[in-house]
Amino acid sequence: MQFTTIHPITQIMAAAITDAVREYDAGAIVRAEVSSQRVMIEGDLSVAQARAALFMAHCDPVELQDGADLVHIQGGHTCCGHCT
Repeated sequence: MQFTTIHPITQIMAAAITDAVREYDAGAIVRAEVSSQRVMIEGDLSVAQARAALFMAHCDPVELQDGADLVHIQGGHTCCGHCT
């Protein structure tokens, strides 16, 4: 799941997001782009749980992005890292 936030994400916020998401799924992979507005969450949690975790980390409001609309750029903000 990829979310976009209104405000840029700081390093402290990225750590808080990771901790909050891992309360729902300890093995989740979280990529929060510092100084941007994108958060990628991969794991066994629902959209509602992911959104709740982002709110717990004071990362709101957030908008779920449709993955089908993204253009893949290896190493860029739409890259999930699986192709490397």
